[in-house]
Amino acid sequence: PWLGVRIGLHFGLILALVFDLAGALSRGSWIASVCRAGLTGAEVLWHEIGHHIVAQWVGGRHDDFVLWPAGGMVPPLAPPQAWPSFVANAGGIAANLLVCVICAVALYARWNVWPPLLWNPFAVFCIGQLWNAPAGAGFSLVLMLYVLSASLVLINLLPFYWFDGGPLLQAILWPWTGLYKAINITCIVGMVVAVPLMLLSVYAQQYLALLVWALLFFSSWSKRRQLQAQGPEEYGLGLALS
Repeated sequence: PWLGVRIGLHFGLILALVFDLAGALSRGSWIASVCRAGLTGAEVLWHEIGHHIVAQWVGGRHDDFVLWPAGGMVPPLAPPQAWPSFVANAGGIAANLLVCVICAVALYARWNVWPPLLWNPFAVFCIGQLWNAPAGAGFSLVLMLYVLSASLVLINLLPFYWFDGGPLLQAILWPWTGLYKAINITCIVGMVVAVPLMLLSVYAQQYLALLVWALLFFSSWSKRRQLQAQGPEEYGLGLALS
């Protein structure tokens, strides 16, 4: 434990870093990949620290950091109401967004360049290419950190329970529909979003992306099946006793 927090590395993060470093050795760009690996580790840890701070602020806790490329695998715990749940799950996104703003200001103040607004949550896979920016290593590092932070913000807005977006959408719907229906709708939204992106991945012959969207679709489908198996009465009773 570190300051009362247990920190672990998910196999997905270790595998991503190993493949990145192995590819760097074959391409000869090991400096860029080492910097990317270090920034990735620091930024996902910062994401979890954001959850930790904000969860405590709303009366919850977040003491288990299981780091993977999108932040953490263990969600923060919050009091069972919509607003505390929303705030606790938004803490990681807020932490990454703060880094985006700081990096953007630094890029403009030092190099007179505003970074572009990102719309692709998977731009993080291209940040190694930014190392050869003509403005030098310092510029490249700040720009890589900006892109990495922005990508984590966008990824965690996706409406899946693998990310913060699923619990955030659930918390938004909760006051209007009740918790059971909020979870059900969030799962349906996740499946609806995943299907066209799976088809687009097939059209673009991006089979790794197809696998990711298929896994996300299955995660939403599986959670909805589990929810339906419990039923609203049993689910509500379990929530009341927890």
